[in-house]
Amino acid sequence: MRRILKYPLEIIDNQTIKIPGFVCVMSVIEQRDIVVLYSMVNDTEPTKKLDIRIIGTGNPVDIDIGLYDFIGTVNTNDGRLIWHIFAKKVEEK
Repeated sequence: MRRILKYPLEIIDNQTIKIPGFVCVMSVIEQRDIVVLYSMVNDTEPTKKLDIRIIGTGNPVDIDIGLYDFIGTVNTNDGRLIWHIFAKKVEEK
């Protein structure tokens, strides 16, 4: 069964999240001052790990931008802080 689920993100430079049944990332939004990622999942698909990078406006971009998908831009603290979210699948070995 396909469903859309949300995953809260910490506002830190780098984190890895596991998404059981991962199909695709749909979007990120701010919800009550928490950044959340929405993903399509399917019970028949395997769990995937995503490497999430959060870069604040004006901060250095220290990732190989060609390896990441841009997911979206969100703001927190009543619009005073702006975050740009990137993700890439982590290959399992």
